[in-house]
Amino acid sequence: QKSILIADELHPSSASAYNVVHALEILSDQIDVNQIREAIAGLIQRHAMLRTVFVRTDHGEVVQMVQPVRSTDVMLNEMPFEQCLSELNNIKFNCYQAEPLCRFYVCNKHQQQFLIIVLHHSIVDGWSLKILEQDLDRLLTCQPLEPLG
Repeated sequence: QKSILIADELHPSSASAYNVVHALEILSDQIDVNQIREAIAGLIQRHAMLRTVFVRTDHGEVVQMVQPVRSTDVMLNEMPFEQCLSELNNIKFNCYQAEPLCRFYVCNKHQQQFLIIVLHHSIVDGWSLKILEQDLDRLLTCQPLEPLG
């Protein structure tokens, strides 16, 4: 994590270099934005990495902190899917502010609905992204979740 944070800090012009953008198709037309919000809230409550922030101590050391659970907004994005992905990929996370290093959006492509997740690579990798996707799918379809750890 520290090497990713340092590299991100040394190269601020490459805003999206450490962003992980993941699109999930919402397969059921019976799922509305409120259900998506509830599923995301459940995901954030379940996975501390989605509430993780980094702060500098008085001595300049970077420490990881997990924030308490708070509500999140899912932005309903009306722009075309490709434009949405392009714009979301350029999000610049400030890794040292007390804000989560993840964002969630809903956008439409033709008659399909997608949930777009943007995370900073300091809190997620390919393996953990797969777990998030599985848990989110279960939350969206009201299936029980396996206990963690």
